[in-house]
Amino acid sequence: MPRPPRRRLPPGPGLLALAGALALAAGARGQEPERPARTYTDRVVAVVDGHPITMHELELACRLHERYHELPPGPSSARLALQREQLDSLVGERVLLLKADELKVTLSEADEQRLRDELARAADAYRGVEGLRQALARIGVGYDAFAARKRTHLRIQKLLLTHVSREVFVTPEDIRRFYEQHKAEFERPAETRLRQLVLHPDPGRASRVPPDVEALVKAGAWDARAKAEELRGRIARGELAFEDAARAWSMGPNHDVEDVFPGDTPLADVLVPPLGERIDALAPGELSEVIESRRGSLHVVLLLDRTGRAALHLRDVQDLIEMRLKDAVWARRRDAWIAEVRDAARVERYLGEPAADAAKDGDEAPAPPAPPPEAPPGAPGAPQR
Repeated sequence: MPRPPRRRLPPGPGLLALAGALALAAGARGQEPERPARTYTDRVVAVVDGHPITMHELELACRLHERYHELPPGPSSARLALQREQLDSLVGERVLLLKADELKVTLSEADEQRLRDELARAADAYRGVEGLRQALARIGVGYDAFAARKRTHLRIQKLLLTHVSREVFVTPEDIRRFYEQHKAEFERPAETRLRQLVLHPDPGRASRVPPDVEALVKAGAWDARAKAEELRGRIARGELAFEDAARAWSMGPNHDVEDVFPGDTPLADVLVPPLGERIDALAPGELSEVIESRRGSLHVVLLLDRTGRAALHLRDVQDLIEMRLKDAVWARRRDAWIAEVRDAARVERYLGEPAADAAKDGDEAPAPPAPPPEAPPGAPGAPQR
């Protein structure tokens, strides 16, 4: 397995899923009261209803963003733009977390298990938790801070799901209208489906050697051509199901599954000659003769189906359309609710000139700075949860 990039950490599930909602919760700066320009003081870069967001938190959020590691060292307009973008996200989070505190939204044991599962999935790409810890350390982020971001987003998701009604009624006329307006989206793609029974004269070239084949090889009685003709005859006479023959005898990688070729490209342009040409000549449901490929492998093919691109009927997609329409209505309700929560919050920002880059231009990034002693008690300032 390739080693994950050293200075980039791909966002795991949940880290970016709420980006739109958080941007809405952060609100436009133009909506805030005019005040004299000033930079942050005591390393506090924003205050939401009296709750500070520190430079420490902002730096961690930036380090989890891929663009951070592409920036040149030192202050720059690009660095300031990223800081402002991430500060908007942090402000949005803080607004919604304070609302979650007010409404007493907490994570259940099932939610905690979901969080553990998400962290485990994130760690899979790094061969386990220790690998993830090391990857995070290389970008100057602690594992606990990474887990806290995921916890924050999970709690915000729960807040929105429990306090924005999902009761939505969609009429049949709404569904039909959407279908007519988006017909091009609802097409069945062209594809060819088949099953193969593959035998190799030389078992050393096979993807697998079934026990019955291995026994014949050991006895010096393996004849791939004779066995292929025998199995093909039994299948054609109805004495043996193709699936059973493939599972028991096939030496190819897809011995127990269908081969599916998407698109309407002839298989002659895809498969080793003459296999593709012979399969293209079959009708759906037809069994091929024994086909010897240019590489010497022997194939018996059952063409299951060959379909062209076609429009799906409304009855085949109406449930999908209904779900999409309901999701769109809920998203509008969610955004309106977030805007209402945001309008009720008092937000002050103090991020001014680009902050100096703490990380050196080397392989290792230093650990993030500790919250300054000047910060209020409980820094980095997040509400207790």
